[in-house]
Amino acid sequence: NKTTNSSSKFNSSKDNKKGKNNNANKDINTTASFSNNRDEVISRLESDIKKLKADLQSSRNTEQELRSQMNSYISGDKSMRSEIYQLQQDNENLQNKLHNLVTSRQQDKQNIIGLEKKLNEEKKIRNGVEVQLNSERKAKKAEEAAAARAVALATATSAQRNECTDVCKQRQRNIENDIKQLKRDLMLREEQYRQLEYENQSLRQYKDQQSEAEVLMSALSAMQDKNTHLENSLSAETRIKLDLFKALGEAKRQIDLMKDLLQERDKECTDLRSRMTEAMALTMMPTSSSPGVNGVNDLSPTPLYSSPYNMKEDMIIKSNLNPNASNYTPKTTM
Repeated sequence: NKTTNSSSKFNSSKDNKKGKNNNANKDINTTASFSNNRDEVISRLESDIKKLKADLQSSRNTEQELRSQMNSYISGDKSMRSEIYQLQQDNENLQNKLHNLVTSRQQDKQNIIGLEKKLNEEKKIRNGVEVQLNSERKAKKAEEAAAARAVALATATSAQRNECTDVCKQRQRNIENDIKQLKRDLMLREEQYRQLEYENQSLRQYKDQQSEAEVLMSALSAMQDKNTHLENSLSAETRIKLDLFKALGEAKRQIDLMKDLLQERDKECTDLRSRMTEAMALTMMPTSSSPGVNGVNDLSPTPLYSSPYNMKEDMIIKSNLNPNASNYTPKTTM
């Protein structure tokens, strides 16, 4: 019986040693897999950080390009606004000049109409005066002929009588006065004719100025078309600038999101490293409680195994051996 008990104890001790060796091997494999998972998580986080940094750099480059484009559009907008302001000033000046020309043109038209009426009246008066002058010349010639005949007759009579009556002298003085009056009227009519000729020449010059006003009208129309084109270009550039501002805001928002994500990943990486260091320290540290197999303690659940890095509780090695079993407390036999 003693031999049987000894053999059974020996077999049970061998089985216990085998179980302990198997548990030790399992612990070593778990530690290796834990180390591999840690390296894999760290490498994945580092690659994610590199990608985020590259995305952040590209977003910054895009933001810089958008800022440079926006600055160029702003400078172009300023130059365009100054040019539009100058064109508006030129347009206002041309409109004022055109208004003055149109006003003067209307006034000149009224003056031309009045002068044409006056010219027609003067022509009529001149024709009447010429007719009257011709008739008076004819009458004068007739009177002169009659006077010559009368003088000849008077001479003949005076030769006969050697004297001239008072009636003959009075008639001669009246004829001389009429001749002087007709000469004055003729000079006045000639002066009026010269004045009308001068006014007619002024009207011709005004007609020449009308062609210049038409040229100014065409220049003003071209300037207005150019002003309209510039206003349309300015509205298009304003829409482009609004799109650029929108894209810039979106890029800033993406950069902020990437920065937050990068900080979160850095924090997670730091937390993971600290937890891994803590886990390694706990794994390698012996405890004063019930000893495990080959100096390895029974692992208890820690925050590391409930972290968000796919660490499950089934990775924790739990011993099925009862430290209070009889195998651990051998009895002394007599």
